[in-house]
Amino acid sequence: MMDDATQKIFKIKFTKLVILLNVDVLLFTCGIFSIFFLPYQFRLYAALISFLLALVLGMHILRSYRETKRWLEKQTSTD
Repeated sequence: MMDDATQKIFKIKFTKLVILLNVDVLLFTCGIFSIFFLPYQFRLYAALISFLLALVLGMHILRSYRETKRWLEKQTSTD
């Protein structure tokens, strides 16, 4: 069982990951939206930018998730 301070830190880390994941899904959705609904001259650029940002953010989320998972395993293994 975690103490209160560790539990608060975990909640902050988890909330950060959830918010970033929601932004990533939103960026991906904006890319799909731009392919179908933006004027022709902006479609490709807007979609590429949205998908590229979603990819970069996704890689950041994956790295942060792995760091948080290691931190959580370390916290639970010491108790």
